[in-house]
Amino acid sequence: MEQFARLGNSNNKQQNIILFDNGKKSIIFRKFAVIKKVKKEKIMYIGQITHTIGLEKYNLDIESVQYTDNNLGVVIIDQKDRFQFTVLSTNIPKKQHLLENDSQFFAKTWSENQQIANQLRNSQFFKDTGRRVDINFVTAEVWEIITE
Repeated sequence: MEQFARLGNSNNKQQNIILFDNGKKSIIFRKFAVIKKVKKEKIMYIGQITHTIGLEKYNLDIESVQYTDNNLGVVIIDQKDRFQFTVLSTNIPKKQHLLENDSQFFAKTWSENQQIANQLRNSQFFKDTGRRVDINFVTAEVWEIITE
């Protein structure tokens, strides 16, 4: 991919990235939330994976982050350009009391995250606890980061 175009809405909470190859729009469309409310000193490397979308392979880093309200988050970063590939977590401050320890988080497994969530669920990095939390019209899964 030689060129990148960034698009965002007016409040910059979400951005879309459309990848271009030789000036032509690629079939790959990535949408992600920009996590601004993260304490950078709280970023911790979890591991790396290769993820395939269509014919495109991505080498990705998995990192845990801490939101400014101290809730745990997980981001997936493209190793090639260090762009945020996706946010695997969703921050639900009013439901934090449902988490049993500091290694658990609410996984966003719907919409654009469905494929990568299926790859990471019960992987060497994460354990699906089987617990679910309804938020609006979707259900977040409670996952735990495997630390050993």
